[in-house]
Amino acid sequence: MTQDIYDQSQYQIDPLVGILTEASIKFLREFGSFLPHAALFSLDGEVNLHGAAPEEEMVSSLEVLPLLHEGLRHVVATGKYEAVAVAEQVMVSPDGGEMKDAIKVSFENNLGLSVAFYTPFKKGILGVIKALEWFLVNAEPEIIEAWPDKNNRE
Repeated sequence: MTQDIYDQSQYQIDPLVGILTEASIKFLREFGSFLPHAALFSLDGEVNLHGAAPEEEMVSSLEVLPLLHEGLRHVVATGKYEAVAVAEQVMVSPDGGEMKDAIKVSFENNLGLSVAFYTPFKKGILGVIKALEWFLVNAEPEIIEAWPDKNNRE
């Protein structure tokens, strides 16, 4: 990741990571966990939320995540979006020590930026969620290998 591309992408990163983090914390408070969910940043600057679920009533993240990724690939292929982010609940060891619950938000855009934001969290009394400090890592694209060419958009 170059700092220049990251800086150019900030107008996409802030709303996508923000809305997904807020939704994830809300789900944690209400249900104690959450399934993967996503947001897309359109060419018009709008943020659209997306989710996916198999037909079965009881599902897991392992079932939902591939369906969500596949749906997002189809949506981005329309050429109407310039960035996508996916939130999921994971376990991380930010300092190489104890594993911690975390919110992961993967971000990809048409400039080639692919990063993952992690924020470990603690569940407190009465559903209080305490998010700890974010950390960022470079990541391989999970959704889009090649974005639609800007010159060939509808």
